[in-house]
Amino acid sequence: MSILDRFNKMYSDISELNVEDLNTLYHPDVTFVDPVTTHKGLSSVKGYFMNLLKSSKTCTFTIHDTIENNSAISSTHFVVVWTMYLTSEKLNKGNPITLDGTSLLTVEKDLIIYHRDYYDMGQMIYENIPVLRHIILKIKSMLAKS
Repeated sequence: MSILDRFNKMYSDISELNVEDLNTLYHPDVTFVDPVTTHKGLSSVKGYFMNLLKSSKTCTFTIHDTIENNSAISSTHFVVVWTMYLTSEKLNKGNPITLDGTSLLTVEKDLIIYHRDYYDMGQMIYENIPVLRHIILKIKSMLAKS
């Protein structure tokens, strides 16, 4: 199974993930970056996923597109376009959240050594906290009129 097949399978339903399965996807020296924080090393990434599993009722991804760029060096780069569907008691009163995003992956020796997620933090978190929602939507409305 290719690295992209393993990635797509694992992310299709994160709530079914066995954290030890990350060994088959991520390099021991992986750097995992998202708009919230950076994790260095596989043990840190495993901790991140354990927290995600504890705080989420559901977390699935639909992969829409993948772009591959083979480097002349030993690494391969992928851009993965996705939509995440997340349900967490801590966000949006437990109602589902839909979030579009993109991941940049660098693969060495058939394992992901660099993973960076790009998505709108406002759409994921700020707009799903009642007090902040009103403020963020007001700011967006004002900026759209500019």
